[in-house]
Amino acid sequence: MREHRWHGAALIVPARTPAGSATQVALGLVDTTDGLVRAIRVGTDGPPAILPRQAMAELVSHAQVMLDRDLPGDRR
Repeated sequence: MREHRWHGAALIVPARTPAGSATQVALGLVDTTDGLVRAIRVGTDGPPAILPRQAMAELVSHAQVMLDRDLPGDRR
């Protein structure tokens, strides 16, 4: 994969694996040798996954649908 680094302020949120271990999810722009690209990474190691514009839009839209659902364990 091309060399990369997060550009600007990536959104980094704490998360948990199904087994309960702490991890994180990062979402933002990555500065590559080919220019800026949209990306997401789960965990703290390994390269981020590059997302085309449409894939990022679908991810954000789906996230909103999931947020609209009340789930057991949600704190309000």
